[in-house]
Amino acid sequence: MATAQDQQKLYANRGQVKRQFEVGNMVYLRLQPYRQGAEKLKPRFYGPYRVIRKIGQVAYELELPQGSEIQNIFHVSCLKRHWGSK
Repeated sequence: MATAQDQQKLYANRGQVKRQFEVGNMVYLRLQPYRQGAEKLKPRFYGPYRVIRKIGQVAYELELPQGSEIQNIFHVSCLKRHWGSK
């Protein structure tokens, strides 16, 4: 039984990506879970936005532009690191 559990754990962890960001990092935001309707030609990632603070182990607060109508706290799975000089 333990061997089967270890094997299943190996398969499950193989596809996982450990993402961690520091305060001040620039990240892209994926808004697909929040969109309604079929918007095939819209971009998948928006940003980059600055990380303001880390909330727990899997949530981050972002510095969104003024007038945005969504909450500024997101799960780590909705974020993607920005590589570059911007």
